[in-house]
Amino acid sequence: MIDIDRTDRRITRHGMVRCQQRSISWFLRDLVIDVGQERSAGNGATSHSFDKESWHRAANYLGREARYFERARDVYVIVASDGDIITSAWRH
Repeated sequence: MIDIDRTDRRITRHGMVRCQQRSISWFLRDLVIDVGQERSAGNGATSHSFDKESWHRAANYLGREARYFERARDVYVIVASDGDIITSAWRH
């Protein structure tokens, strides 16, 4: 079972503004971090996004609701080395 819990995550002011501007909910942001593939983004930061395998895990977690989250496959989140969420965006 996937544990989505936003209460233990910190987000920078910049990160919060970007999420609001780009209409990326806390749930989607946390889902990408918890289930998505993690890659190095330089300077100790990590990039989280969905690949085929991680999207399959997310879809299993979401169940029938996964169809409403198809667009979420294009979200990525950057997390600093200290765990703070720096930014999130949509891949084009």
